[in-house]
Amino acid sequence: MTIATVCTGRSPFRKPAGPATLHAVAYDEPVRSERLGPLRPVVEALLRKPPADRPSAAAVGSELRRVVAGEADTVTGVRQASAAHEGLTRTAWDATSPELAPRRSSRSAGRKRLWRGLATTVVVAAGVVGGLFLSGAPPCKEGPQTTTVRKVVRSAAGWQSVTGVSVQRGDRVTVRFVSGKWTADYRNMPLTGPVGVDARTDEAFRFADSCKLKSTARFAALIAVLDGVKNAPAQTVGRELSFRAAGNGTLRLGMNDTAGSCSADNRGELTIRVSVVHAP
Repeated sequence: MTIATVCTGRSPFRKPAGPATLHAVAYDEPVRSERLGPLRPVVEALLRKPPADRPSAAAVGSELRRVVAGEADTVTGVRQASAAHEGLTRTAWDATSPELAPRRSSRSAGRKRLWRGLATTVVVAAGVVGGLFLSGAPPCKEGPQTTTVRKVVRSAAGWQSVTGVSVQRGDRVTVRFVSGKWTADYRNMPLTGPVGVDARTDEAFRFADSCKLKSTARFAALIAVLDGVKNAPAQTVGRELSFRAAGNGTLRLGMNDTAGSCSADNRGELTIRVSVVHAP
């Protein structure tokens, strides 16, 4: 996988999301690229799912040295004699699709030198990758773990803890609005979303500012706080908020209207998605 990524600039198992990429590594066929040139049969052999079907590190090194020496000018795979010596069938290396049938190279001498130089660069990486595959481990390093949960935030419940996810120092926390409407006064304020009431309505209720959880935010705005972190400020979420956790704590969400007598006339709820990318 390292060789393929270095040569093409893209992982052969790349997907839009991390879990999908990990699934592809374990179960999907890799994306083949013509940009691999003479290295393609080597990469395809190393990316075979069953460890027993992959070549040894010695066989990989031998083939890469052939590329460096300019002996692999066609995309045909490793010589049958080498495969037999390694105790493998010829199909462990040979091309399996029509477009990989042997053909005469039309690349210029400069193009050949480029591939030889690239092969030289990845010889060491190939040994490491081959060793990982032979041991049955995928040749990639798992990225940061992400936990995503949904939370229904009720308008009259004050601060509400987000359960199912822990927040540690250094984690990247993203709070994103999904759906719903609410109001901080069903008799006198319109239904609104996570941004709260408009500026004119908020100004008209200035006399009730003491009810706000965050004085600088508008009534009915969605706000968040990382409880347990000293001096952690309440933050206005709006439609989306992303921040780096300054310490370990519990994420709490609520409407900008204090629970109790102030929230007796509140109505509605919002559905929120919370994602935490955990620091390594």
